[in-house]
Amino acid sequence: MLEDPRVQSREEDGNIFLEFLPPDCVFNEDAVKTLYKQFEEIIDGANSKRFVIDFANVQYMSSTVLGVLVSTLLKIQKQGGELRITGVDRDLKQVFRLTGLHRIFRICDTLDGAIKSFDTPAPPAQD
Repeated sequence: MLEDPRVQSREEDGNIFLEFLPPDCVFNEDAVKTLYKQFEEIIDGANSKRFVIDFANVQYMSSTVLGVLVSTLLKIQKQGGELRITGVDRDLKQVFRLTGLHRIFRICDTLDGAIKSFDTPAPPAQD
């Protein structure tokens, strides 16, 4: 386990929930490296293939974090899993839209919506 965790994780009803520890501003290089290592540890040790990352406690993130999220998504998909993102505020949603990443990530308004979305086909991405 890492000395300075950025997220906590829990498994419940076949879902793995990853929640940023509050308050979190993920933008410096050390924080991003820690985040990436922790995501890898959680994914590699998971018994489930359904992951939800909750951004409710994130106030700001650097563009490097977007790269970590893409790498995390690819790793999960390579292992046959799925990823949902929730708790994204208006400003962070805008970042996902501006970068076009809203087209590859399933961003859900609520945690419950994220869980339910695992059982429904993805809607077309909206610009």
